[in-house]
Amino acid sequence: MANTESAPVNGSFSLIKIMTVKSAGMSVYEANDIHKVIFIKNLLDFSDDYSRSVANNQFWYLDNDATTVTTDPATDYGMRQRAVLSHEGITVETILPLNRYSFFEGLSCPVLKDMLHLSSSRRDANGTWVITPGVKNPKHVFVFFQQTQKQKTFTQNPYIFDTFDLDGYNSAKLATYRLQYGTTFYPELDYEGDFKIIILNDLIDFRYRKNDYNYGVQLQLANFEALYPIIYFDLRNVKEILTADLKKT
Repeated sequence: MANTESAPVNGSFSLIKIMTVKSAGMSVYEANDIHKVIFIKNLLDFSDDYSRSVANNQFWYLDNDATTVTTDPATDYGMRQRAVLSHEGITVETILPLNRYSFFEGLSCPVLKDMLHLSSSRRDANGTWVITPGVKNPKHVFVFFQQTQKQKTFTQNPYIFDTFDLDGYNSAKLATYRLQYGTTFYPELDYEGDFKIIILNDLIDFRYRKNDYNYGVQLQLANFEALYPIIYFDLRNVKEILTADLKKT
């Protein structure tokens, strides 16, 4: 792979797309496209130091740009490292901690279920998406947009998202966005596309990290905007108010 433009998987979790756990013949846990869910969790959970050291044992080498060239002049360090390790069918030894999946993590403490819901491809100027009724009491909602050409192909990196540059030419952008859950809106006032630092700050706070001075994070404004633009809505503290839409008060 070191002399191709193929995009090697990022992390040992990339090897598992669908997970089903059965007990006494009955399904107790099902997850489709689970690898992207775990990727987002690792992106937010791993400190910068952990990402550059221990996480390498999980075949985790974070991309630093969107190129897929894996030859020696490659500019994407993460892509290059993964390609060298897997060059010409070399066996790669890696660790896959099962406790990264919510089902196994929940064996020791109650946790939320990992779920990824894909929408159909759309070309609307304005769009509304609905959380499926099958999701009960959601606490965390992550939203990202990705061009269909990056899905199910070996020549595109499936872990680079296009939320802030929908068409790849910087001409189709999200202007404002927020989530409505019941009668409550998150955030109370719309996110605006020109103020991405606020969106990043809320995303980092998924693990209460924005005021953690002891450990670095993998996300900075530059790679958040260009590579990992994920919008996070925190539903952990649902407030019941008469009029939840501040734009109508």
